[in-house]
Amino acid sequence: MELLIVPDTDLVAVFGEYTITEHGRAFDVLHEKSGLGVLKMTKYKIDFRSIPWETPMDGLRFKVNKQGGKQLRLVEYSKDMEPHWCEKGHIGYVLEGQLEIKFEGEVAIFNPGDGIFIPTGKDHRHMGKVLSDVVRVIFVEDV
Repeated sequence: MELLIVPDTDLVAVFGEYTITEHGRAFDVLHEKSGLGVLKMTKYKIDFRSIPWETPMDGLRFKVNKQGGKQLRLVEYSKDMEPHWCEKGHIGYVLEGQLEIKFEGEVAIFNPGDGIFIPTGKDHRHMGKVLSDVVRVIFVEDV
């Protein structure tokens, strides 16, 4: 097996009878079995248009890219989202819409251009409410 990485050109990997060609991406070989390599791809550019939406509940959908113990999520909330308490931590940036987040004894309103930094844990539990038609946020999270 041979890997050739040249900036601004095609990367070509040959695995048994398969040839993989990608432009401007790096591949790390993790495991080789029966002549067919299993690859982990490191993406420097994430094309969210090519990632399918996941919908874990009404009023919430997201696209996610996971790499190296981190994930980058594009999240879309709508007014259909059921109120629920969350204890997960979030670090993000509001792209579009207006979001109200209720904490114990405090309410914060987030608008486009605002950053979100909520630590993990019960002391920081929070509940979101969509104030506009749609809210889009980008989050960077531990996996």
